[in-house]
Amino acid sequence: MRKPKRIRLAGVLGNPIAHSLSPNLHGFWIKRYAIDGYYIPMLINKNEVGKSIESLKTLGFSGANVTIPFKEEVIKYVDNVSEIGANIGAVNTISINTEGEVSAENTDVYGFVKNLDSAVPEWENDVNNVVILGGGGASRAVVAALKNKNIKTKRIINRSIEKPYLIKEEIDKGIEIVNWNNLADIVEDCDMLINSTSLGMKGQPSLEIDTSIMKKKAIVYDLVYTPLETELIKSAKKNQIRFIGGLGMLMFQALKGFEIWFGKQPEADEETMLFLKDLLNEKK
Repeated sequence: MRKPKRIRLAGVLGNPIAHSLSPNLHGFWIKRYAIDGYYIPMLINKNEVGKSIESLKTLGFSGANVTIPFKEEVIKYVDNVSEIGANIGAVNTISINTEGEVSAENTDVYGFVKNLDSAVPEWENDVNNVVILGGGGASRAVVAALKNKNIKTKRIINRSIEKPYLIKEEIDKGIEIVNWNNLADIVEDCDMLINSTSLGMKGQPSLEIDTSIMKKKAIVYDLVYTPLETELIKSAKKNQIRFIGGLGMLMFQALKGFEIWFGKQPEADEETMLFLKDLLNEKK
């Protein structure tokens, strides 16, 4: 008798979860590669993280993404954490092996760098001075991604200094902490400006920065992707500054999990990006 095909299962744990593009993105790849599998969004409460991990194991899941607000909490309930995940103190991808052992890693770091490499391949030759806006979880991933790059000056600007100092202490002691009031002077001098805050996101206040004062070879990298064109991106475009949006980071960070769970490395190509852009336009 022929052995039945294994149906592969993965998903995303979060709260809220309705906004997540991950089910659509992974569903797109599952269909494209004709994989027998499903990617399921799962809305859970904070006190259910450990129980949810156990349920995934019982139900035969290959793993899951973990999104806000559980990226730190989930570390308590896994068996192994990657070095990057441990350094950042947050993970977004878990995998479960055949023995039921749960491993966790942070693929946001990979996604951040791959998106940058893809959009501006020569960026490492042009960037000696980086300014990072924000001191939250996304900022921690950015700092970890840039830690071993040959960048002379790395600065974090945040309205409060407590979180940036934790990043400096826990991830990269070479980081400089700058007061938000000095934003204009610091931006004028930088080679790459990275927005890791939620400013500019749909429903949030916009990020008002005059990019006309920036160097013409500078890069503006906005991790926000809803809307696709934030006010910061519009300003960079208007002033002919190189710019990168956050949608590519979403696509690249998803690659590793998909390959682990579904046994296929998907293409991070223009077709996938067009699918995501169309999806966002539908959700306007």
